[in-house]
Amino acid sequence: MKSSCCSNRSLATWGARADSPTLYRDAAFLTLKNSDHKAGMRVARLRRGSDLQCEWPRDSLGDRIVHSLRIVPAMPRSSRSNNIDRLLREWSFEPGRPVVRRVVGEDGRELLQMRVDMGLLQLETTARPDGATPEGFPTYYDYLVSAAFQEGTEFALNAERQQEIDREFVQFYHRRICWLSLNEYERAAEDADHSLKLMDFSTANSEDRDWAMLHEQYRPFVLFHKVQATALTKLQDDEPEAAVEVIGAGLQSLAAIFARHGAEEHYEEDLFVVKLREMQESIKSQFHLGPTLAEQLADAIATEQYELAAKLRDRLARKAERKL
Repeated sequence: MKSSCCSNRSLATWGARADSPTLYRDAAFLTLKNSDHKAGMRVARLRRGSDLQCEWPRDSLGDRIVHSLRIVPAMPRSSRSNNIDRLLREWSFEPGRPVVRRVVGEDGRELLQMRVDMGLLQLETTARPDGATPEGFPTYYDYLVSAAFQEGTEFALNAERQQEIDREFVQFYHRRICWLSLNEYERAAEDADHSLKLMDFSTANSEDRDWAMLHEQYRPFVLFHKVQATALTKLQDDEPEAAVEVIGAGLQSLAAIFARHGAEEHYEEDLFVVKLREMQESIKSQFHLGPTLAEQLADAIATEQYELAAKLRDRLARKAERKL
């Protein structure tokens, strides 16, 4: 007489075995696959805390294979809901515009939140935005600088390190956007400066030029944010002349980037160059400012007024010394 008792054949599923038929799975449906059978699988509806008999098609000997599984109840739910339905419902996402706010953590620390499509990001306001301390350092960049010193000629940016650099670039980008949206220009400039330093380090130490260029292509964008934020900080400090000078220096840095990549012909029409020049002219007009010393120097050289150019150069040098 053919037996219909449980077979010793193996049962390949989520950790369940024929000799230990306990399934730890919280699901509405379960698909079981018997490794000894190529026949179709039986899908069974589960009830938590119930027993289940799973019957497979008859095998070649005509036996009916039956496996008994006990469905272990799911872990009890926390009294605190894990979903963020209410947060998303009460704080709408706005396509094309950063939606950012300050919040206070359970321990009283300041945090930033950015609403994104289908969710939100929460960022720390100091050191790394995710709050991590890579190998005990405030940022992954700080760790890399130390590692390069310790490892010497053996130092290399392997795939794992490249991935961590990618992550830090993205994190600081998101926080930079938060600071700009909140008019925290000095902090935005600091985060932009961190990204530029990380970019310098990556480009200088990577043997993978294609990977390095994935970040280098954003250098004008990051530099634009730094110049813009620094100039706005000067305006907040009621220093319009300094703001104009910051923009002028930033335009020179952008010109150097275009020259380094042999793209000088695209400099004048570049969007970031156009925006910075518009900002510079707007500040001059609003505060009734004349040409800066750097602009006067350039004009003196262009018109071959070399004596005047020498005097302007000396004034610029003395001004730079006072800032140190």
